[in-house]
Amino acid sequence: MWGSYYNDLLGWGFGCCHTTTKNSMCSGEKGKKEALMREVRRNRKILNNILRFKLVFSLKKYKEKKKRDEEIKKAKEISTLEK
Repeated sequence: MWGSYYNDLLGWGFGCCHTTTKNSMCSGEKGKKEALMREVRRNRKILNNILRFKLVFSLKKYKEKKKRDEEIKKAKEISTLEK
């Protein structure tokens, strides 16, 4: 019966085979394994996107800090030369 299975990532589906394609044929235990693999792939894709975002964000923050440190160093050098 459609709607007897729900997955946070894949949505509603059939409880017998966990397929989320409405009006499809039941694929039994093989379908459950395939649904699980689809969920694993989607989770992996989501995790990779999160990690990629964190890496880009961290790199951006690192570059900003490095730039600020260089500006402070230049300012100190200028103030030392003026004395």
